[in-house]
Amino acid sequence: MSGAALAGALADVGAASYGMFWSGHLFGCAVSYKLRNQVMMDIDMKCDARVNAVTRRIRNQAICDVAQALGTEDVKSASFH
Repeated sequence: MSGAALAGALADVGAASYGMFWSGHLFGCAVSYKLRNQVMMDIDMKCDARVNAVTRRIRNQAICDVAQALGTEDVKSASFH
């Protein structure tokens, strides 16, 4: 997969059942939630929780923007954007 097909698939996988896209949900589907949680804790320890939150917001919004550009109307930005 590449290009628009890959972008659409990532948006679909990362969208929770209620339509909000969460990068954490995407990573939890791509790898185990245990691994995802460990990586997030490692990032928090190396940087801080604020940096982790900002990068999640950027990833969430970027994928939502791509999904909307592809015409996917059922993937929404998380409420903290």
